[in-house]
Amino acid sequence: MDKKIIIAIVVLFGIITCLVISGVIGVIALVVYQSSSSSSSTDSTTPVDTTPVVEATPVDTTPTPDTTPVNTTPTPDTTPVNTTPTPMILDTIHDSTPIDTTPAGIKAVSNISIGTSVKCSANDPKKAKNAIYRYMGNNTLSHYPSPEIAVTYSPTWNKYTTIDCQGLTLGSPLVAQVSADTTPTGIKAVSNMAVGTSVKCSSNDPKKSGSAVYRYMGNNTISWYPSVAVADTYGKDWNKSTSIDCKGLTLGKTLTANTTPVIPATTIVTSVNGTMHTPLKSNFCLDVYGSTTKDNANVVITTCSGNDSQKISYDPTTQTLKPTHSGKCISVKGNSKTADTQLIQSTCDSSVGQIWQKIVNSDKTVTFQNPNSGKCMDIKDGGTKKNTKVIINNCKKEDAKTSANQKWTWI
Repeated sequence: MDKKIIIAIVVLFGIITCLVISGVIGVIALVVYQSSSSSSSTDSTTPVDTTPVVEATPVDTTPTPDTTPVNTTPTPDTTPVNTTPTPMILDTIHDSTPIDTTPAGIKAVSNISIGTSVKCSANDPKKAKNAIYRYMGNNTLSHYPSPEIAVTYSPTWNKYTTIDCQGLTLGSPLVAQVSADTTPTGIKAVSNMAVGTSVKCSSNDPKKSGSAVYRYMGNNTISWYPSVAVADTYGKDWNKSTSIDCKGLTLGKTLTANTTPVIPATTIVTSVNGTMHTPLKSNFCLDVYGSTTKDNANVVITTCSGNDSQKISYDPTTQTLKPTHSGKCISVKGNSKTADTQLIQSTCDSSVGQIWQKIVNSDKTVTFQNPNSGKCMDIKDGGTKKNTKVIINNCKKEDAKTSANQKWTWI
């Protein structure tokens, strides 16, 4: 225990002791005094003690200071110091990640699809500055020896990815690729056939009769003549049929008697490009209203201006009429069969309303008949005002007075 604490306890104990002693003395004195007083009052004969009372000297309770010098010298630690150095233990960190030794080229093609064009920025196997290769899979490149050969593989062969070709194998040089023609034989056979041509199927007959005669309706579709009486209403030459393999052709609706005058399919001619003038009024041409390129724009006649919207091309293969400015097709609105239906411009989609049979008349004018409706391109009411609508209407015989509404001159 600390010496200062011990000294403090001793001093405190001394103070308490002195206080107790003083109290005891005081009590004794009080008792003596009371006893004396009592004796005086009861025994008057007792002589009064005149001896002066000695005043008790108060006890000095001031603690006596401890003059013993405090030893402040620290007690030396006699525990022997271990001076032997503690050995340092070092943990050796081992990197277990394997070193990637994959060649740069093999890394590069790991995310490239087969058929991708590749150019080597380094390690070119042909050591040619501008060589372009086709990735063949299995870390192999094959060289395109010429643009003519390359284009048979892809029209975008020259859009290549540049890589380091380290580690890649050079395969055999590429040769021209001939793609197999998978077009059905029937579709091939009618590709240059006029709408209205009579057809017999040497194989793949949709009616499976072997003797059925069909009418080619365009759009790879044939419709069956159910009887001679019905067939005669489409023309007396209906039985002069062309025999083909009908694979891939669609069987349309069975034909019913036709009440519209039919212009023979044999009068169809080759393609024509130019402006379509009407004989109704000089210097009036077929046009797309407002020269717009939007779908559903009306086809009209108006003053010839030389605009591209008045330059019309006819393709005998697709049997379509296209204004040059838009490249879209002149169509019967809604593929309707109803007379007086407006003609419009719309995106070409091989629909029946876009097919036009082109006929040359004896006066060298031309007439266009839509096989789907059996009706002809017509100027509404024979109008001669600007922006008069062009419609379909019942076909007129060439010598009819109103046939001029349906005639056009190409310039």
